[in-house]
Amino acid sequence: MDSYIRRLQKSMDFIQKKVNTEMLELLPADITPPQIMMLYQLYKLGLCKLSQLADRLQVKPSSITVMIDRLEKAGFVERLADPNDRRIVLVQLTDKGLDIIHQTVELREKVMTPLFSDLPEDQLIALVETFEKITKKYEDEL
Repeated sequence: MDSYIRRLQKSMDFIQKKVNTEMLELLPADITPPQIMMLYQLYKLGLCKLSQLADRLQVKPSSITVMIDRLEKAGFVERLADPNDRRIVLVQLTDKGLDIIHQTVELREKVMTPLFSDLPEDQLIALVETFEKITKKYEDEL
């Protein structure tokens, strides 16, 4: 079992490094990978409190505030007052933020497609189903 885990880890590390390197080369210069991750979580959450975003990303709320400040300044997100409680600040993607999410999804597909293009369809299906099975037990934690 140990040898399979080592082999799997080596392959996963290689794929992650390759995808990250290529994505960094293709991303617009005005955004960083951690900012993309935050925008993606905002995309999934929709209009939300900063504390919800901090929980989702498993970081301190003060860290979220700093990153949201930068993203707001760049025009990717906007802050809104909660109509029910003015003490609560909500955040959501702007059209520019949504556009960068769409660009990133297209770039990821462009980068990842060649990695799996030589796999026969049945092997690709088996690979995807195996990873889905492994991750299913952790989905509720996110």
